[in-house]
Amino acid sequence: MSAYARHARKVFQTFLDERPVTRPEPVSACTLCRWKTHCKAEWDRDDSLALVAGISRRMHPTVCSYISSAVYEGRLHPDEAAGTQTLTDAAGTSLVGAGVRPVIHTGRSQVSPEEIAAIKARIDAVLGATYRSRNGAERVIGHGDILVVAPYNAQVNALRAALPSAVRVGTVDRFQGQEAPVCLVSMTTSSGEELPRDIEFLFSLNRINVAVSRAQASAMVFASPLLLETPCRTVAEMALVNALCLLREHGGEAF
Repeated sequence: MSAYARHARKVFQTFLDERPVTRPEPVSACTLCRWKTHCKAEWDRDDSLALVAGISRRMHPTVCSYISSAVYEGRLHPDEAAGTQTLTDAAGTSLVGAGVRPVIHTGRSQVSPEEIAAIKARIDAVLGATYRSRNGAERVIGHGDILVVAPYNAQVNALRAALPSAVRVGTVDRFQGQEAPVCLVSMTTSSGEELPRDIEFLFSLNRINVAVSRAQASAMVFASPLLLETPCRTVAEMALVNALCLLREHGGEAF
């Protein structure tokens, strides 16, 4: 076997070993697809406890209240122990919450160096903070307590190259079922004009739900302000973009 063939085989095997578990993501064509019933069952199975009982054991009430409003029509509530979680910095300031952190950039489609820099700065800010879990155990936040989610593989790869290896970075596919005290989300795309795919992909409610609801105490979405002004052609598209606008209002200027 030639050296090139051995290299090609190694690259292919690495791809097979490291490929993420894929899952259905809703798009506009779903209504025409014969698999739509199967896909809906997959979405429902992802968070069966929340759907059936309307209870979240993971999210602090401040995070859960956004997910409840945006995704579950106000029917999702945290259990009592979830509300005992805390996250405070060295000065004693609470870092608990969910919101949008604006990052100014233009012309970015699938990679945003500006959002990578903002996420690096946020990681530096939360390192060393003290997290108290639902069972009362306390620990100091390290790189392994932080999830970073991005919609595109190109941004994921750029984030992995820029961040410490202990920080978990990936798309929502990778983090299904996982959790962490801190979850940081990069929207990446500058505006509606730079969207590499349709609105339903980037603004998918399922995508926002999975990304934000990984957080136990703090969820921060980094996004260009222009992205929140994405033109919409249908009421359904308006509802998707509005979910991100709702998160900005939820967190306010202080978060």
